[in-house]
Amino acid sequence: MNPLKNIIRPDHIANNLAQAKLKINQPDSAIYYNRKAYRYAQKTHSRRGIPNCEQTFGEIYLSQKQFDSAQFYFVKSINSAQRSVYHDIELVGYGFLMECKPNDISKDENYYQAGLKLMQSQSINLAFRKYFLKKHLQRLKADNPKEKISF
Repeated sequence: MNPLKNIIRPDHIANNLAQAKLKINQPDSAIYYNRKAYRYAQKTHSRRGIPNCEQTFGEIYLSQKQFDSAQFYFVKSINSAQRSVYHDIELVGYGFLMECKPNDISKDENYYQAGLKLMQSQSINLAFRKYFLKKHLQRLKADNPKEKISF
């Protein structure tokens, strides 16, 4: 039996296609492939696939500046990630939420603090930690373009 057959599933492939379509600015195709991935993840009860697809929906709507829809999916993804105990997806979700309310600094701070608390209490891959902190730094720079900001 091929061990990769158990690792690479149709929801992974379709979600990767959705991410690629999003990167090349084809949101309609991204939604199409992510819906396929999401249906399969739900059908197979994929603990990682479901929150991952929900997060991808959020990214697609965020790219289209549909902030309310993006926020809905990021929160949904965080909740699914918490239930499935995928703290990396949860952490990245907090990073994306910081982009959903462009003029609400207090919400950004709440999401940032939630991410920091998560990083202090859970072992999360450094790449995901860096991605979260990068999102926070981008928000700080956007809110204070004339200030020099560093950690």
